[in-house]
Amino acid sequence: MSRIAIKLNRRQMDQVRLIPRGMYRHIPDAVVRALLDAGKQTVTYTNRLIRSRYNLRLARVKRGLSYTKASWRWGKANAAVIAKGRPINLASFGARQTRRGVSVLVKKARGRRLLVSRVFMPPAKGWVSAGRSGGFYMGQTGNKTVFIRKRGAKRLPIRALYGPSVPGILSPDKPNADIYWKVRRRLRRILNRRLEHQLDRILKRAGVL
Repeated sequence: MSRIAIKLNRRQMDQVRLIPRGMYRHIPDAVVRALLDAGKQTVTYTNRLIRSRYNLRLARVKRGLSYTKASWRWGKANAAVIAKGRPINLASFGARQTRRGVSVLVKKARGRRLLVSRVFMPPAKGWVSAGRSGGFYMGQTGNKTVFIRKRGAKRLPIRALYGPSVPGILSPDKPNADIYWKVRRRLRRILNRRLEHQLDRILKRAGVL
């Protein structure tokens, strides 16, 4: 799991303390709305950013992204984008079965598809896959999976081939550290904007603005 979290900084807490005391009861809801907006909008941005680099569909990336349910406590309010999930099978990276194996395009920047030999991709329904012992069993699924065969005459066991996971992509470590920091900066920027909007609404209600 990968988690990018930020909390209200000192400047933002100072903004909250400027609210007239008689309007303090509105602060928790305002801050929670700002945090939820920041989390939701940043998840959308993160999905778009990941797909700009990796050859993945929107729904596949969306499955691994979420944001925390916000709660209010003085100095403890925070927003977080969370990435969960296992490594993604190569079938999700635009895999195509060819006579010589399976071609995939993991990163869009490569431009050219990578051909992997000794690899096959059974039909999505009524296909044959590898059991725990490396043998075969019949299964029904709506998901395609890329497998690789063992070298040699037996050609067993077979195993599934995977690319990166969503948490791995959204990691502060190389080679995707820039994605991590872009998402973190975007989360802070959106929170600044949404918190200012919510506090302005309180001040207008109090007749200050």
